[in-house]
Amino acid sequence: MLNEIAEKPKEEQVTKEIQAIQDQDTLILIAEDDDGYFQLMKIMFNRSHVPNKIIRFTNGQEILEFLEKGTQTNFLVILDIRMPKIDGIEVLRIIKNSDKLKDIPVIIHSSTSNPATIELCNSLGCVDYIIKSGNLDEINRICNHIL
Repeated sequence: MLNEIAEKPKEEQVTKEIQAIQDQDTLILIAEDDDGYFQLMKIMFNRSHVPNKIIRFTNGQEILEFLEKGTQTNFLVILDIRMPKIDGIEVLRIIKNSDKLKDIPVIIHSSTSNPATIELCNSLGCVDYIIKSGNLDEINRICNHIL
């Protein structure tokens, strides 16, 4: 049931965004406040031979400041929802409401499995909503967006 909710209805937009992600020049921006989980993500990206550079942020405010002051928009953003300062949903909302940032693909990667939260994130424009399950399948799913 959750997989059905997490599916994106805008297939053409998602396909376009995924093709942009596959460019090796795309920087992967990860907002994850859990050190251990971030290390697991890095290990899986390395095992999957993801060639892209990864930049980590520990809260929503840091990633927004980075995005807003930069001129590059060739990013893939991976957001946790529960983060200090500004949560992932608000970061997603700000990105998708910004003329400068709205075309940046955003993946929500969170332990929150509430269907209303998933639907909200999809309606705000995330390209995928991946529930942290404690196994490596979700990391592989993120890698599939990149490779």
